[in-house]
Amino acid sequence: MIRRNLITSTFTFLLLLFLVSCSSNHILFPEASDEPEQTVNTENSRTMRSPVVNLHRVEHDRSTDTWSASLEDKTEKLAFLREYLAILSEVIDAEYHIVYHDNSGGMIPGPSDWDIRAVLKVAPEDVPLWTDGVNMLISYQLDPSMWDDLKTAYFTWTEPEGIECWKLPDSKIYMVTYIDSGIILLRASTVWIPEYNKEKDEKGMPGFNVYKPLVAEKLGYDKSISPYISAIQVEKGLLTAGSQATVILFEVYVNESMLANILVLVIDIEGYVVITVLVEESYFSSFFLADIDGDGYAEILTRHDTGGNGGAGTHTTEIFKLSESELVKIFANPCWEEYDCYALDTGFKLTLSNGWNYTVDNIFTGFSISFSREIPEENPYFDEKGRVSSYAKEFNREGTLYADPYFFIFEPVDVDNDGIFEIMTAQYTFLYGRSDDLGDAYTILSWNAASNEMEIIQAGYWSYPNDIDDWDSFREQRQEYRDNWYRR
Repeated sequence: MIRRNLITSTFTFLLLLFLVSCSSNHILFPEASDEPEQTVNTENSRTMRSPVVNLHRVEHDRSTDTWSASLEDKTEKLAFLREYLAILSEVIDAEYHIVYHDNSGGMIPGPSDWDIRAVLKVAPEDVPLWTDGVNMLISYQLDPSMWDDLKTAYFTWTEPEGIECWKLPDSKIYMVTYIDSGIILLRASTVWIPEYNKEKDEKGMPGFNVYKPLVAEKLGYDKSISPYISAIQVEKGLLTAGSQATVILFEVYVNESMLANILVLVIDIEGYVVITVLVEESYFSSFFLADIDGDGYAEILTRHDTGGNGGAGTHTTEIFKLSESELVKIFANPCWEEYDCYALDTGFKLTLSNGWNYTVDNIFTGFSISFSREIPEENPYFDEKGRVSSYAKEFNREGTLYADPYFFIFEPVDVDNDGIFEIMTAQYTFLYGRSDDLGDAYTILSWNAASNEMEIIQAGYWSYPNDIDDWDSFREQRQEYRDNWYRR
């Protein structure tokens, strides 16, 4: 009996010791100090300054439901805020609503709950002190109107055109910053999380959720943007020696519009993941896997529709090769990233002659085609009877066919069936204005592995008719030419 009572007493003492230790809030967060900052270690071992809820070890119940408007003295108002929130810079003014439920007392202590909304006025140059190392959010994840009820006659703010949103990693602390005016909207809450647009979440292919936090981290965003990341294309292929790779193209919806998005490519080879940001704004994107250099491993060909400029739009096309676990760009058109930017010269020339006649030649392949087509009367090249003007004669001396530098078609084709792929391209061409569409200029490109350059080995041209009365027929004829011209 004495032994059983002793065991019971010992167990009761250990239980009480455990509960007392759990009630010491500084176990979860560092005890408050005079220093205006705290450090938090994230999964990637970054150390950052961060505004956190101050969980002091105190003797009294800290529960409160306080509006700053109830405190008339600014010094008292800011001091009360510091009791619940770590402050990272001098605060000029603030308004807030603090709801805090202190659950550290009672028979069985538990974690406290809080919902703190605060608007801080700081010097604009101090705003980065609050966002240093904190992850970005998409602008529409946080609605600045949730702080509107904190405005007073003496302290108000106006939302600028562009806002920046942030989230402390692995926490429920959110911020909106107006850097030019030095305004910080902050919400720290254990009971609230932002809603997200399910329409965007449902846009992409199902699955692949394991990669979404990695994509967010690559872009510098918080992993909570995962619902705004969607897989839109998946292919498998041999990119390097060893196992097949799974290649996934992700869209990240960072704009209010669901059209212009960041495109990110993820390559997974038996758990080894390579992530590459392809383009920061695209309306449509796709990729192909094809061996273009004959080494037995596929390269990645990408095309992005990055905007409209008349004609067939603006496109970027690139080729990547996986080399030593790194994705290396070996070709781009147009190349906007280097100091000497360029677009690939596909070698098309144009000659005008009487009768609204056009002759298109390609200087690299010997291709030539002639056709007739009337054009609007208000043009500098032909008169009303189809005779070439003096301006056209001057044009013929140079003879350049105006072609977009962008490829609106960029896809692999194995022209000679040898297992090494060539690339078919198409460019929109015009005569004297972007709306004066003349036809599509086609080329077959071959990658020269020795010189690491593209060679033009075949060319074609499809001229548009005078008038398009039947758009279905027009599209069918255009598609038929696209599918078969290089086989003829």
